[in-house]
Amino acid sequence: MKKKKKALLWCCAALALLMCLIPQKHLYKDGGTVEYRALLYRVTQWHALIESTTQIETTQEGLEIQVLGLTLYDGRHLAETRYCG
Repeated sequence: MKKKKKALLWCCAALALLMCLIPQKHLYKDGGTVEYRALLYRVTQWHALIESTTQIETTQEGLEIQVLGLTLYDGRHLAETRYCG
């Protein structure tokens, strides 16, 4: 009987850990930023429109990874697109 309880406890703990790793997808209306957020981590693919004039469009692009609220990788950068016309 104790083995069954122990096995059930391990299964419940593994299931709870698995639920902490399943992400939810969030789409932002800032130009195409996508964020995958789970309880333990967050991955953001940046594509945000920062500034737009008649001939220059500035966007923030890149990838950001956070685990337990600590930023492990931040590869965001600004990109300018110039239009001729």
